[in-house]
This record gives sequence, C-alpha cells and structure tokens, in this order.
Amino acid sequence: MSTQALLDRLVARVTGGWQRSTGNRSLLKLIEMGQDLLVNEVYDKRVWIGSENEGLPPFLSTVAGTVEYEIIAANLVGVTSITQKIGGSDVVVVPEICTRVFIKATEQFYLPTYFNRDHLSIFSSDYLPEVRQTLVSIPVRSFPALENTPAKIIFPFDPATEDDLYYCEFVWQAPRLISQYIPLIVPVKFELALEEFVVGYCQSWENGGLSEFLLNFWSNKRTGGESWIDQYKAYYQRGAPIRVNRITPRVC
Repeated sequence: MSTQALLDRLVARVTGGWQRSTGNRSLLKLIEMGQDLLVNEVYDKRVWIGSENEGLPPFLSTVAGTVEYEIIAANLVGVTSITQKIGGSDVVVVPEICTRVFIKATEQFYLPTYFNRDHLSIFSSDYLPEVRQTLVSIPVRSFPALENTPAKIIFPFDPATEDDLYYCEFVWQAPRLISQYIPLIVPVKFELALEEFVVGYCQSWENGGLSEFLLNFWSNKRTGGESWIDQYKAYYQRGAPIRVNRITPRVC
C-alpha cells in the first residue's frame, strides 16, 4: 500500500473535519508522526552506510582548531550526497543524529596525550564480519537535527586535521511526508499500524480519553497481546544486528 492508498483508506474512515494533507488537521502529518514513532524504536536499522568507505560509516573531515562539525555531506570524506534507496529510487535523506564517532584501536596514538583515555569506550565491530575489528568510541557531544538545523557534534579535544581517522556513524531521518507521493519506509505489514495510529489519534482528539487503537499501538495492555511497537521491534530483532558487542577494556 502506498502513502496515497493509505490516505484513501483513512479519508473513508475518519470524520470530524480532518483534511487529507493540508491544514492543522492533516491526516498525512499524522501518518508521518506514526511512522516516526515506529522507526525510532529500531533506529540502528537506519545507520547510513554509503559506498565510499568499504561497508563502514564515512570518515569525518576535521580541521585543526575546530571542534564542532555539522553532519552534512560536505564534512564527510568522499560523500557528495546522502541518499537512501526508498521505493525504488535514491532519495536525499537528512542525518538525524550522530550515534557514534570512532577510530580503530590501532590508531589511539593519534589522540592528544592530554586527553583522558579512561573516557574511551572499546567495542568489537560487526560492520565487516569477515574482518572483525576492535574500535574505540570517542565521547563526542551529539546534537540532533532540528528544523532547518543540521545535526552536529562537538569533540572534547582538538581533532587535528584528519580525513581518514574518525568514522562518523549517524542515522538518517525518515523522509518528511510533504506529499502523498513520498513512499513510506515501514514494511507493508506495519502500514496497518499507521492506519490504526491515525484513527486512534483522531478518535482521542474528538472524544477525549485514550482510544483503543492508540492503546494497541503503544501497549495493548487490555488484550494482553503485543502492541504494534513491540511487534515492530521484534520484527527487526529477527534479522542480523548491525550493532556492536562491547568489550570490557583490559587493565594492563
């Protein structure tokens, strides 16, 4: 079912002055809200991996004396545009937040000598299963993208001028549904979850209280079954995880 088809179904079900895609009672914006709530439960499935860095996140280009960097294509080595294949087409997506900046454990000597290395987090990467690597996470301060404001990070030290040291892992934001022709990014089986979320939201708006549809979306406590949120998380747990296994540093 496309975004347009989902809207067709909702227009037939929802009454009370709700508009298809315009105004402050837009059904399309409610679909967007429901989709965001679902996909944010498994954000690691939206880690952006381009073709520039052999299956790893792109390198961040840093300049000596500068500690703050926006997560945009211009600051990522070899990246001309940040796109994702959606609905059969390459769609420009927005970096939502940087989830981690890391380096290879063998390159720790690049870090400034005054930096407190007790703050580092060591982990084992599954990005390239055939080449298991030990990596070191840098404790940057990360800020999410806001309206008309890119996501950004701030280093706790001068990162120096580097183009092949700092891997920048970030998740991309689901495309804003500014048109009914923009495809959804949830699996087909969860389009019903979006439909019930919108219907439940509209019912709660009109009648007050918590709609049964909204309850099913969040918790499903009344029926004792799984909520749509629970089902969505379980669905993605069946696949091979791309997250990493943390290693306890050995004290020498």
